[in-house]
Amino acid sequence: MAAYFMCLNRGKKSVELDFGNDEDRDTILKLSEKADILVENFKVGGLAKRGLGYDDISKVNPKIIYCSITGFGQNGPLSQNAGYDFLIQGMGGLMSVTGTEDSGPMKTGVAVTDVMTGLYSTVGILAALRERETSGKGQHLDLSLFDSQVAMLVNQASQALVTGKAGGLIGNAHPSICPYDALQCKDKQIIIAVGNDYQFSKFCQELGAPELSEDPRFSTNDNRVLNRDELREKLESLLKQKNVDEWVDILGPVGVPAGPINQVREALDHPQAAFRDMVVKMAVPPQKPGEESAEMNVVGTPIKMSRSNTQASTPPPFLGQHTQEALKAWLGE
Repeated sequence: MAAYFMCLNRGKKSVELDFGNDEDRDTILKLSEKADILVENFKVGGLAKRGLGYDDISKVNPKIIYCSITGFGQNGPLSQNAGYDFLIQGMGGLMSVTGTEDSGPMKTGVAVTDVMTGLYSTVGILAALRERETSGKGQHLDLSLFDSQVAMLVNQASQALVTGKAGGLIGNAHPSICPYDALQCKDKQIIIAVGNDYQFSKFCQELGAPELSEDPRFSTNDNRVLNRDELREKLESLLKQKNVDEWVDILGPVGVPAGPINQVREALDHPQAAFRDMVVKMAVPPQKPGEESAEMNVVGTPIKMSRSNTQASTPPPFLGQHTQEALKAWLGE
């Protein structure tokens, strides 16, 4: 199984039906009669051409929550265009505030636009279900990658609307907080996320340079932002006296937010990840007759509940693995 498939399909069941087959299309309509939610990710009008659009499905089930996820939404000048995460990161403004002057605009290392659109879709579906309790009616949800990307610009978008410009390409630095950056130590870089003047004072004490927090150029956050380059040079000259792990052990206990830049594997292997069940083992059934079952490690859920188990209980399915089981359970076929 591909890594993408594994991370997206844990805890799911797989039913394989052919939209182009009249019998299978009728089966989808029958399943829709009993469904609370339908989520689709086809281009605008793609399912409607096959008689499975919202108007078709809502006729057999007026209470269904039908969620359409597309690149640019169900209407507008770009509604017929295909959309992908990388494309939308560029068009939606995210890349203009990601990277450095030297690197130029960069995409993020994870497809965050895809992920955020899925999260916004979940929120919308839950809101529609709650509204249905009052109205007794379903509705069509229209989510797009582009809309979600613009929404997730948050403070950058607000700054652009108020001042006419956003933060620009400043790498790991924060446009309005300092020091809030990756700084060089003896061995590698450390993340320092000083959020207020008190934390900066504690930081300087631990660096052995309390006078920095009293220097008018650096005593307030506004001044530190104005003089960030000079401050960075002074801080790095002090940080280079020790390795990252040493500074983390020194700064963490006194309340100065600091941490290493971990590789993905290092994050997964971290004791905190283990304690929080962020990597869990899952049984994988044999793929072929005669094969033995195996175990696989998968990323756990970040959602912890006091009474309910939120971890996926089953591994990613094979395509069509549950077709007969699901049709029998839902339709008695």
